[in-house]
Amino acid sequence: MSEPHPPEDTPPPEGTPPPDEPSSEPVSWKPLVKVCILVAVVVVCLILVKVAHLEKYFQDPDWRRHLKETVGARQLAILYIVAGTPLIALGVPRIWYSFLGGALFGFLIGAAWGHMATMTGSILGFWFGHSLGREWVQRKFGKRFARLERRLHDEGFAILLLVRLCPIGNNMITNCLAGASAMRFWPFFSASVIGHLPLTVLFAMVGSGLVKGQHYQTTIGLAGFAVSMLIFVLYFRRSKLGREVAREIRGGGNGKTEE
Repeated sequence: MSEPHPPEDTPPPEGTPPPDEPSSEPVSWKPLVKVCILVAVVVVCLILVKVAHLEKYFQDPDWRRHLKETVGARQLAILYIVAGTPLIALGVPRIWYSFLGGALFGFLIGAAWGHMATMTGSILGFWFGHSLGREWVQRKFGKRFARLERRLHDEGFAILLLVRLCPIGNNMITNCLAGASAMRFWPFFSASVIGHLPLTVLFAMVGSGLVKGQHYQTTIGLAGFAVSMLIFVLYFRRSKLGREVAREIRGGGNGKTEE
């Protein structure tokens, strides 16, 4: 007796989406390691301030009062924002500048001025990329730029918001890349306003707490930073959009890295 033949697979009806293929990408813990290193650097700096007895200097209100009396409170705020705009546009880490804002002006005002300096610096970088930086970005990213440009045009807000929420990266390159691409200004602006805010607030809180001797502020700021970064890394590792953009930035539009 002949064995029955298994039934042939019938093709799915037209218009049926293909089944999801399991991701063959290896699980990478590099982003989490980088976040842990950044947290460790912040903690070590605070420990050194404590051990070297620099805490008394930071908490002494005389130097802040003397600075404000010499320069003027309003002029100091303007100077902080004007100086921060080119510094952040050139790649100075925004979280440290927000830390300085919290130390100079206190938590809430420092967060507000730090966020404003971050935004003006980001807009300056976007303008440079839009006006002058397209050739520089094309040289840096090569063939990857065309794929990234299409994504930034179609999904610019979501991509930039994801990048802004990450403390690791180069703010200058992000701004220039967005400006040089076909990404529109208002998605860039709104994603930057929302995405820059959490880390700005947390590091302004750390700076204010260190200077004023309010250790609960420093603790809340560092704990909030660690928790938010852990949530970000876990989300990023599960985000299809995040994996695809990271692969294209590395050069693998088809899963392979360009040499």
